[in-house]
Amino acid sequence: MKKINGCIRKHRVWSVIILTVSGVWISFIITYFGEDLNLVKLDLNNKRHLTLLGIISTLIILALIVLITLAQKRADNPDDELLKAQFGLKVLNAISNEFDSLCTNKYNTQLRKIIEIKSGRAFPIDIYSNPDEQLRKISDSIINCLLPLLDKPNHKFNLNDIYVSIAYNFPKENKNEWHWAEVSRDRNPKISELLDNRKSTLSNLIRSGKKNLFFNSKQKAYEQNSYVKDENDEFDKNNKLRGSIACYKMSIKHSGDIYINTIVCITTYRMKFSDNAGTTAIDNVRYNIDEIITDFEKRIGVEMCNVYMRYLYVNDKSLTS
Repeated sequence: MKKINGCIRKHRVWSVIILTVSGVWISFIITYFGEDLNLVKLDLNNKRHLTLLGIISTLIILALIVLITLAQKRADNPDDELLKAQFGLKVLNAISNEFDSLCTNKYNTQLRKIIEIKSGRAFPIDIYSNPDEQLRKISDSIINCLLPLLDKPNHKFNLNDIYVSIAYNFPKENKNEWHWAEVSRDRNPKISELLDNRKSTLSNLIRSGKKNLFFNSKQKAYEQNSYVKDENDEFDKNNKLRGSIACYKMSIKHSGDIYINTIVCITTYRMKFSDNAGTTAIDNVRYNIDEIITDFEKRIGVEMCNVYMRYLYVNDKSLTS
C-alpha cells in the first residue's frame, strides 16, 4: 500500500484526473458518450446495456478509486498533514481578523455615540445589554487563554489560580474617581485604598504614565514599592510572597480627549507566571500575555463604552427627574 501511495504522490496529477473522471463516469461520460465510445449498446427493446469494454472500463475505474482512497487513508503522509495544518491556520487567522473587524466597527460606533452625547448633539440612551456580565465573561475568557500558557509540568493552572480584575474611570466626569467592574470573585480590596497607597501596583501604573507594569515576582514588586500585600496573598517557607502580578492600562480617546480609562489586572497567588528566573523565559511569558490582552482590548473597549453610556443615561435621568 505504501508503494501505491508513493506512486500516487509521484503522479499526483494523474490521481486527480482519475478521481475527477470517476466522478462523472456514469452520470456524464457513459450517459452521453457511451454509444460513441462503444461502452454502451442498445438491445431490441431499445434499452441501454454496458458492452464488454464498458464493463471492463467501469471495473478498472472502480478499482483505481478504491486503491487511491485506501492508499491515501492508510499511508502516513506528512506533506498532506502539513497542508491541513497550514490551511487550518489560515482559517483561524481569517476568523480572528473578521472577529477583530467586527469588534473594531462596534467599538467605533459606540465611541462616536459617546462623543455625540458629550458634545450635546445627542441625548443619553438606555443600554439594554448587560456590560457587567459581558466583562465577567471576557475576564473568564482571558483566564482560559492564560491557562495553557502558564501550565507547568508539575502543576496545571486552573480558574482559581489566576485572578483577573478590571478597574475604570471616566476622566470627563471625575478624573480621580475609579471603580471596579463587577467581574471579581470577591477578592478585590477597596479601590480607594489602593489608589491612596502610592506603593500599590495600581497606583504606580496610574502615576507612571506607562501602558503596563509586569512583575513575575510579587516579592520583587513589593521590594520595589510596587505591590501592597492583601489578605489573599500566600507566602513560602521563607515568608516571601508567592505569585505574580501584571496590570495593563487602556484608554478610549478621540482627538486627544480621553473618555474612558481601563486597567486590567492579572494576579496569581500560588504560582508565578514563570518558574524560570531567566530573563528570556520571563520575557517570553510577558510577550504572550501582552498579546492576549491586546487581542481582547477592543472587546473590552466595547463593553466599557456600554458602561459609560449607562452611566451618562442614569445620571441624566436623575438630574431631569
